Amino acid sequence: MKELIEFLSKIQITKGETRHIGKEVLLNLMSSPALQKSYTVTDVDECRHISCLAVDRFWVSDGCKLILKDTNTGETLYRADDSRQSLYGFHTVNNEGALFYIDEYHNIIKMSPDLKTKKKFIRRLYSAWQPHCLYCSPLTGDLLVGMFGYCALIGTIHRYNPSGQHTQSIEYENKHLSTFTSSHPQMHSHPYYITENNNGDIVVADTICGVVVTDCAGNHRFTHKVYQAHKIGICTDVMSHILVCDWHHNSVEILDQDGKYLSKLKLEESNENALLFSLSYDINTDLLWIGSWGSNKVSVYRYLNRDIALTEKMTLRDNSPAHYNDRCLFDFLELITNPTMFALKMMLQGTAARASKKENEKKNPKACSNDTRFVGP
Repeated sequence: MKELIEFLSKIQITKGETRHIGKEVLLNLMSSPALQKSYTVTDVDECRHISCLAVDRFWVSDGCKLILKDTNTGETLYRADDSRQSLYGFHTVNNEGALFYIDEYHNIIKMSPDLKTKKKFIRRLYSAWQPHCLYCSPLTGDLLVGMFGYCALIGTIHRYNPSGQHTQSIEYENKHLSTFTSSHPQMHSHPYYITENNNGDIVVADTICGVVVTDCAGNHRFTHKVYQAHKIGICTDVMSHILVCDWHHNSVEILDQDGKYLSKLKLEESNENALLFSLSYDINTDLLWIGSWGSNKVSVYRYLNRDIALTEKMTLRDNSPAHYNDRCLFDFLELITNPTMFALKMMLQGTAARASKKENEKKNPKACSNDTRFVGP
């Protein structure tokens, strides 16, 4: 209680200089999406998966190639020649801009942000399980890996911390993962795309089941059935929406974090020879990137509007640095509006901090021996 009082005492809401606060408080859904940009991506035949890196750079893959593109010049800045073929959501980026992808030997490779070094982040274990899709959590830095078992024809999810240590398996033996199991021996059920929501939920696009959502502990929350589930891309946004490709109607479905249908984004561009396939949400610009099967065009849409009236009302003044004020106000708003999500995030951040400290102590025990700072809850 003492810590909570100290935390709240640092927050003052008065008239004064306007600061940015939690974006989800200031954003709302637009009545219809607005096309911002459109790119014809050379060196790929189609756009099965997109990983946004910066305002002017993104990673994109078809069924054979993984490349880094510059949106200003159209130049291909890097080509990962050893990437795995015939996969979909097999690459992701972390908060520092490092790339993770699955190579041709089923290892998971980590590429440095400067593109100068790469290493085997997770070596392939010679078993019946193979990695098929990746997502790096912005909350914890953990890597989520969607796996497929070719013998049992089932899917499972593995979690690795930022050091590459395996920390969790959502195993198929558990009753809550029966949703990942094929109900027919001739039908391969496995994850194509994987992402994470702001509340820690793991969201998976599965070939048979549709969109399967479990909580961070692996307990099944809900399944969203879709038409031809093997052709869907997914992502989540700052408002905890779950966005799902509906290529059959050239649109994007928007669900809330509990699976309730909210609306459908009808897109301006339509190509009869291409199918809406992949989604990527840019957390820096709040824009939605959309790729297509059968086309090398990437379209960028705005579908969230800033609530100007609320922006003008929310002001903040304090002697602390502005970014610290923003963090305090954001945490306070999250605490009072969704205490469960706030507690979960604090727990995840504390776990990640302790794991990082232990790793540092192993690497340099002398330097850490006198460090008595408390890490995490």
